[in-house]
Amino acid sequence: MKTTRKTAGHALRYGAMLALALGIGAASPAAQADDLTIGVGTLGTFEWAPSRNGHDNNLIAAHWADPFIALDAKTGQLSPGLAESWELSEDKQTWTFKLRAGVPFHDGWGTVTAADVKYTWGEWIVEGTNHEPAQQMAQAIDGNLDNFEIVDDLTFKLHTTKPVLHLPALLCSCDTGLQVVPKKYHDEKGFDAENSHPIATGPWKFVSGTPGVEVVLEAVKDHWRRPPKFDRLIFKEIPDDAARLVQLQSGTIDLAAIDSSLVGEAKASGLNIIPLPYFANTFLILGGSYWGDDALDRDSPWIQADAPEKGKAIREALSLAIDRQIIIDRILGGYGEVEYGPVFQYNNNPGLMDPSWKLPEYNVELAKQKLAEGGYPDGFDITLFMYADDIDLPGVGEAIAGMWEEIGIKVNRQSGDEGILDEKLDAKSTDGMAWVKIAKYRPEPASTVSVYRKDTPRDFKFFHPAIDDNYPKMAEEPDQAKRYEIAREILTGLINDTAAISLFNAHRPVIVGAKIGDWQPTPGDPELNSLETVAPK
Repeated sequence: MKTTRKTAGHALRYGAMLALALGIGAASPAAQADDLTIGVGTLGTFEWAPSRNGHDNNLIAAHWADPFIALDAKTGQLSPGLAESWELSEDKQTWTFKLRAGVPFHDGWGTVTAADVKYTWGEWIVEGTNHEPAQQMAQAIDGNLDNFEIVDDLTFKLHTTKPVLHLPALLCSCDTGLQVVPKKYHDEKGFDAENSHPIATGPWKFVSGTPGVEVVLEAVKDHWRRPPKFDRLIFKEIPDDAARLVQLQSGTIDLAAIDSSLVGEAKASGLNIIPLPYFANTFLILGGSYWGDDALDRDSPWIQADAPEKGKAIREALSLAIDRQIIIDRILGGYGEVEYGPVFQYNNNPGLMDPSWKLPEYNVELAKQKLAEGGYPDGFDITLFMYADDIDLPGVGEAIAGMWEEIGIKVNRQSGDEGILDEKLDAKSTDGMAWVKIAKYRPEPASTVSVYRKDTPRDFKFFHPAIDDNYPKMAEEPDQAKRYEIAREILTGLINDTAAISLFNAHRPVIVGAKIGDWQPTPGDPELNSLETVAPK
């Protein structure tokens, strides 16, 4: 399949010119009492065409789209959205999806059909797309749209020789999702129109936008799923967390996610907090931990390839020295829970729990004993790399550094952009380093663990046999309950070996202003979500 597409730079410049010609981007009317104003760190690059609205653009685009597959707020499991049902054939090579009937696109552009999904699917996998699941979505049809079979207006089949068994999870709004757009709009108005003025089916519809300033949406009052309780939804770009807090305090904006280091100040000023629960698993990676790999940091204190029992004792010592509850209470403002396992274990998901697991222990004296067992009674040097993320990772890192120093570890603190760490990961040059990592919730563990395999093409974090031995079985197992069983096997291996140091499930603090009475965000969804449920006082 070959499809051409304008470059992102050309599209953005042309889209801005078209926006000016259409009057899009003009200042919005003054804020009204029935407006819901949200402060966000970025509005993205203002590329809204279906092939270009991934990454940061998706954080905004998700609000004018309906979930193709949703996440049930009570169970954490996949539930119907635009897709009412999905089924995998016995030979695992065909997915059959049935769509909900009569769901209208904004502004009279028809109702959702299989042809619209096929058009959107093709755009999400086209060369140059910036959507994360593009490779797996292409694999689901062997890279050929001819294998996307339209059965009727509301039914389609995906044919492949390389099945993606957890495909529904990739299409869920809690992951990257699939935002269906009207083929008719593209056919009649073209790429530039859909890039500057998107059309979808969600509870909010696009009105206008000014790059770097704001995006204005309007409520769809007769929306089929959940009509909003405010008339307009306005996103303001406010890159600095402290500045967002100031605007919350002044009433300029009504809701914003902020760094957990500012929770105390927000509470002191009388603002309410509604967290995004269980949005991330937080754990600590010890660099160079590539079990069975030539690039293994063989002589690292926490590996000691020629005396692996000593390396494990050091890893246990580093874990035992960490008081997780203190970090949750003092750094995260209480918004978190100590977790059992790293990477993808969530305390609220029964499928990812096992009665044999125990919470990580905090025991300074035992930590010192383990250091001696590992051959380093007086400690050793380690570089702790700290970078910003959706929770206060530098604060968490600083707390861990202090706790390690209490048992004799000599910690070199290094701060920088996550891009610096990414370069080191790609080059397998993280020997002697450690860093705190967050993995955001996904309803399908296979989606998360896939990037921790030994044969991953880049971004080498850590490898372990529990992952490499079990992931292929998980990827080939069509039954979700059995995939969860394999996931627990992987977690048991990681926990028993302290392969990565478990920390806590994090809840992301969101501050709400005096105008807001209630909001029902979906647990596990890492971004601002379900804003149509925000209710005024």
